[in-house]
Amino acid sequence: ADRIFKALISIFGPLGQAIYPFLISQLSINKAKAISQTKILFYLYIILGIIMSVFTILLSDRFIELYLGRDFIGSSIVLKIFALSIPIIKISHILGRQWMLSIKLDRIVNRLIIFSGILLLVISYITFEKYQILSFPISLFLAELFLLIFYFIYLNNKKIGFWNKMVEKNI
Repeated sequence: ADRIFKALISIFGPLGQAIYPFLISQLSINKAKAISQTKILFYLYIILGIIMSVFTILLSDRFIELYLGRDFIGSSIVLKIFALSIPIIKISHILGRQWMLSIKLDRIVNRLIIFSGILLLVISYITFEKYQILSFPISLFLAELFLLIFYFIYLNNKKIGFWNKMVEKNI
């Protein structure tokens, strides 16, 4: 289930690698255009993330059976929980790794990622006894959700989120 999840997440990798340098160059040339393109990318990632999540949840049994065999069909629930994380991870990716890094907030992003990683470990430790194998996908979901919330709160409080009308003046 973890391998299938990682493969699904990695589909977005080349898109992000292509967009990041473009976004940085656009911010120095035309901030309004960079902001507009980030918004488009944000909505595209949300739509693709939700579609991929729903698709994975609906077809998780078939994915597991096809790639791992019938003996692993029980791990379908693990894949379903992982799939819930896909839109959250993609939105978080746009806010943190695309937007915040582009506006030179590397220290904040790194701190929040480290905090999220620590949170992942703590939640995994706390939930393992009760949820066993499900503790990691649950922990990943919660850690990524908190990371997304922290990104949003930081950007919103500083008025530097690409959705803020004053963002051009603040970055």
